[in-house]
Amino acid sequence: MGTRREEPDRGGREPRLLRIGVCALQRRRWGRDLIAGAFRHANQDGRCEIRFFDVDDGAEAVTALRRWRPDGLVLSGHLPPGLRAPHRLPCPAVLVNVRSSTVAGRVVAELWLDDDALARGVAERLLRRGFGSFAWAGAAGGPPAGFSERRRRGFVARLREAGASCAAFAGRRPGALEAWLAALPKPCGLMASDDMSGKEVLDACRRAGVRVPEQVSVISVDDDTLFCETCDPPLSSVRPDHEAAGFLAAQRLCAAIAAARPPAAPAVLSYGVAAFTERASSLDWRGGARLVSAARAWIAAHVREGRPIRAAEIAAALNVSVRLLNLRFRETGGGTLREAVEEARLALVCERLRATDAPVEAIAAECGFASTSHLAERFRRRFGLSMARWRARHRG
Repeated sequence: MGTRREEPDRGGREPRLLRIGVCALQRRRWGRDLIAGAFRHANQDGRCEIRFFDVDDGAEAVTALRRWRPDGLVLSGHLPPGLRAPHRLPCPAVLVNVRSSTVAGRVVAELWLDDDALARGVAERLLRRGFGSFAWAGAAGGPPAGFSERRRRGFVARLREAGASCAAFAGRRPGALEAWLAALPKPCGLMASDDMSGKEVLDACRRAGVRVPEQVSVISVDDDTLFCETCDPPLSSVRPDHEAAGFLAAQRLCAAIAAARPPAAPAVLSYGVAAFTERASSLDWRGGARLVSAARAWIAAHVREGRPIRAAEIAAALNVSVRLLNLRFRETGGGTLREAVEEARLALVCERLRATDAPVEAIAAECGFASTSHLAERFRRRFGLSMARWRARHRG
């Protein structure tokens, strides 16, 4: 394989680590997740070191990579010319969502996001919501057989299986997207091929006076948190498991380099979805009470653990954003998420006061309050009594 692994020398030094270079787009979440997965493998495996090369750096990245002399490469995204055919790769590579035909050199494996299953999952989610109208908005300027087209085919196929049709946006002239969105039958469930396309749809809806999510519910792909949270309204998005892809790519690469007889043909593997984060762009205004009920049930199940319960933890368990969860509490008149956590803690305090002789210091710690004084203040504000008087009255 042409690797430069070294045996321990006579001085007893350990062989050096395998050098694995990862080329991806750092500015995109998928690129950062891919890098994180490769580093996670290196930390667990202990036989390799990872160095990241940003595809945005173009020729500079290629020069730095060749100077480093890696033993293997993980390549993803729009590769700079110096890593594409006819230029030969300096070492074996695993390609992530990149075709072997675009490079010249030894390819160990191709890893592909299962775009069909991802898109079918979005269609299934919108079908369960009861929409009668569906739409698709793809990435501008992408190749016909690229990720956008693969996702469109999967989305449309699942809808057809359910007996539903799908409108697809194809125009690129100014104002075309606004006119198309305004003409869609409503309410409509729409999938955008990626977060950038999702933002284009949200911006066009605002210009066209189309209400999101009441008239058009929008779900995209990539779940770049900062990007999605700053859209108006915040954008619901599917997060592919690019971290798992990075881990698997580094794992496959290290195994192939170490093998005495590497495989003759590259393996073709797939990976799936990590999570779906619902934000306001796909908010089911009729389903707010269900989410609030689920949040309260989660709080009740964990309040006895005697530790702080954070809003981000509850939102993650329910696969929604903190902002959306707080919005659901407000719209259903359920107070706030913080009040729900405190209500559950105080209910547990009352249970312990009534059923045990435990001192209030122990009860405060058991119920997750930072201090006895904090509990005493919150308890008196809620019940109008000290804990001692409440206990005497309810045990008497």
